[in-house]
Amino acid sequence: ILLTHLKLSIHPLDYALKNKQEVRKVNASNLSLEKLPNGLYRIAKLNYLDLSNNNLSELTAKIERFQYLKTLNLSHNQLKDLPLAFGYIRYIENLDLSHNLLDSIPEVLKYSKHLHTLNLSNNAISEVNLITQVKIYKLDLSHNALSSLPKSFTKLKLITDLNLSNNLFTVFPPQLGNLRKILRLDLSNNQLTKLPTEFYKYQRIKHLNLTGNNFSEEEKVRIRKGLPFAQVEF
Repeated sequence: ILLTHLKLSIHPLDYALKNKQEVRKVNASNLSLEKLPNGLYRIAKLNYLDLSNNNLSELTAKIERFQYLKTLNLSHNQLKDLPLAFGYIRYIENLDLSHNLLDSIPEVLKYSKHLHTLNLSNNAISEVNLITQVKIYKLDLSHNALSSLPKSFTKLKLITDLNLSNNLFTVFPPQLGNLRKILRLDLSNNQLTKLPTEFYKYQRIKHLNLTGNNFSEEEKVRIRKGLPFAQVEF
């Protein structure tokens, strides 16, 4: 069901969802929603929900009713956290929380054991924690306030695509050297000057974006020689 751009109030939107219990996919983006319509909660087996570009500042415990949800887009809202009830959405695989007001990673995500794609870009996150308990393949933490990564970050051993661009890194995070399955790494627009020699041990990486940093010409040559099979951008 596509509900975008209808500019409906909550009651007409509930009416539009009436008798739609068998629907699996709902796009309710760009509706200026401040809360979710009750009609949504009646769609028991919903597996795709787009709530992007609304005015949501919080989600209630009713969110637990979306137990079969696999893809959820909450980007471009005003969320500061996720409720504990989010942990009941056990099959969530793709979650977009970009462009919100998060200053930390929601604690409840540690229960999302099937989560493999997580977008937390364009928030105000200054510390990474908790997500090391899930099996993430693709993680976007760009446009935040990160200057370091915790030791536990090395537990993200399945990650293949990592975006840390537009943060505050002045030193290459040593934890990245232990993530041997990374294929794409974006560290553009930070304040890096060197790449540690240890990183060259893992030749699996295919694309490395280092544009907008402070590498000398000598260091750029060293990096290209150290990663001969990777596409490196400066």
